[in-house]
Amino acid sequence: MLPHAAAAGSRWAAYDAKAGKVVCCLSVDGAEVGESELQDRFDIPGPWITDLTNGWNPDAAPYRPHVQLLKVQGALSSYTFKEEREAAGGLLLPPDARAVAADTLEIDGERYTVQRRETSLADGDGGVHTYTLKPAKGGAALKVEVPFGTY
Repeated sequence: MLPHAAAAGSRWAAYDAKAGKVVCCLSVDGAEVGESELQDRFDIPGPWITDLTNGWNPDAAPYRPHVQLLKVQGALSSYTFKEEREAAGGLLLPPDARAVAADTLEIDGERYTVQRRETSLADGDGGVHTYTLKPAKGGAALKVEVPFGTY
């Protein structure tokens, strides 16, 4: 799920905050997948589609998520995330991003200190990982929320 559609063929790396590693790569396989395709092609139940597209409350988030198919490539195809419980995955980054220390990322030549906070949903069926990236040179921190559900 992305806040805006990504170009087909664009590549992403995944940051495993628990292990302090950046692993490459995911590539966008095509255009946005609509609700009918999620249901018909992938046989995803309606309530899950509503969760994926933030259909319960489109005004609750700063954006309406876009669902796109990703292909796993390279080292990511055999990588195991060091996640606890059932939530697996990480923060998507540009493919040339790298971890230079346990909690430090370098993206486009700039360094960021990374903090991760996990908030569970009250019903225990998911939560939100909030990544805070603080620029090493100072300035406003970037916060990225990564919601997840467990079914």
